[in-house]
Amino acid sequence: SRLNGKGWFSDLVADRIDFDGLNAEAHLQGTVSAPRIEVVGRIDALQSPYIPVPLAGRFDLAYEKNRLNIREFDWRGEGGYRIQANGSAATPCDGKRPSTAELLSLTSSVQLPEAAVFNMLVDGQPVVAGSLTADLKMEGSWREPYIDLRIKAQGIKLKPDLAALPEGPLEIQSRIQYREKSVFIDTFTIQAPSVKIFATGAWRYGPIGEFLCNPPGEGFPGEVSIDGTIQVSEIGWLSSRIPEIRRIEGSLDADFQLRGPIGRPAVTATVSLKDGVLRPQMNLPLLEEIRLEASVTPSIIEIRQLQGLLGGAAFRINGTVTDPMAENPVADIQLQGDNLLFYRDKGLRLRADTDLSLRGSLNQLVVSGELAVTDGLFDRYINWLGSLQGNRAPESTSGVELFSFQSPPLKDMRFDVKIRSKAPFRIRSNIVRGQLR
Repeated sequence: SRLNGKGWFSDLVADRIDFDGLNAEAHLQGTVSAPRIEVVGRIDALQSPYIPVPLAGRFDLAYEKNRLNIREFDWRGEGGYRIQANGSAATPCDGKRPSTAELLSLTSSVQLPEAAVFNMLVDGQPVVAGSLTADLKMEGSWREPYIDLRIKAQGIKLKPDLAALPEGPLEIQSRIQYREKSVFIDTFTIQAPSVKIFATGAWRYGPIGEFLCNPPGEGFPGEVSIDGTIQVSEIGWLSSRIPEIRRIEGSLDADFQLRGPIGRPAVTATVSLKDGVLRPQMNLPLLEEIRLEASVTPSIIEIRQLQGLLGGAAFRINGTVTDPMAENPVADIQLQGDNLLFYRDKGLRLRADTDLSLRGSLNQLVVSGELAVTDGLFDRYINWLGSLQGNRAPESTSGVELFSFQSPPLKDMRFDVKIRSKAPFRIRSNIVRGQLR
């Protein structure tokens, strides 16, 4: 009684786990091949860096004839921590065959009120706040089991640098069942102030007992059939997660399906965006009133409709990207619009009627088509003596960079664009005044 594990238990059994105040009785009977083991007792404090608070627990366990009987297993900690289980379960395998012995109502529940526990399961410690409850029920035999798992997580807040989801708080609910040789996702939802994700479906897994007793060498067997929806009422939070975007707005809806082998399912989806606004970090005009309708399959991404305003003028984009999962997908995309604003900065403006195409594989993209300049203006003071002014900053520069692409594949694009003018390009400077056509 009053045994503690400081110093020796973590070295002997598990790294960084200690206990204090162990009071227990153990009874061993029978033979080596058919033992009967009973352990009854309590621990005043089970401690680990992975558990924010010490847990105190009572246990009453027995093992006989390949069956574990859990008469009591109840651990509690300050703040609402609780891990509880009771029931009886046979060992899953009889040699290399699933056991036919019955699982007599094995139940378990977990209550974890702090985020630290999530980070035991995921690398990078992404969760900074939240709580988790889970309930597990198992019945039947390992050959034909029924398993019911319910999970609820509340108040989940993630690190701000995770772009896939908003900071939260998130609420996650799921009910997963194993029956009829399949894993059924009865419900899976993620909700945040501006996001809702819902999914349901099945994983045609096969006999779980066969998998436990004869695990495959690599991967998991079976095929998935999952349907889901994503609704984002406002995507503005993405602007703080994507460095290339200064501002983004709009509402997004998507329906998706996963079909095929669990290791590589085929994804199909339809996506729509409404009331979109986009301002990139590069010096390009604001895109407003964006509407998008697109579909995604394993073989092709089709932009059915992408339209909006570019500098107050309407633009239209449509086209396809074939073999999107290949190393070099192939694009065939068209951009059209009248009087589109391509650039506006102090002393420089460029608008043009536009009919452009982007075609080719990812590493050999070609932009072709025609631009008809409808409004061009260069109005700047050019200081040829700027380099002779000592430490004083020059008042202007003679160079103009509309935009640049620094990374592949865009930096390797080739341009085959015919440029003509529908209206004169005006030049007003201290050196030259005139018009170009």
